[in-house]
Amino acid sequence: MSIKITEDGKRILREAYQRQGWSQNEWARQADYTEMVVKRLVGTAAGSVSQKALERLCEVVDVDWRDVVEAPQIADRLSS
Repeated sequence: MSIKITEDGKRILREAYQRQGWSQNEWARQADYTEMVVKRLVGTAAGSVSQKALERLCEVVDVDWRDVVEAPQIADRLSS
C-alpha cells in the first residue's frame, strides 16, 4: 500500500537529509532505496511510496514517520 506525506512532512524530510549534508541520491543510498523513491517522497517526482520505504527513509534521518503523514493515514496504519 502506498502512502503520501504532507507538505510540512516533505519540508521536515528535506531539512533532515540536508542537515546530514546529504544529497537526495546519498539519502536514498543510505536507506538502500533508489533516488526516484526519494523524489516521489519529497515531491520532486509524481507518485507516492510504500510505508516500508517511508519508514526506512525516515529512520536514516532520525524522523518519526508519523510526523510526516496525514492523521487519517496514521489511524489506518495503527488499526491494521
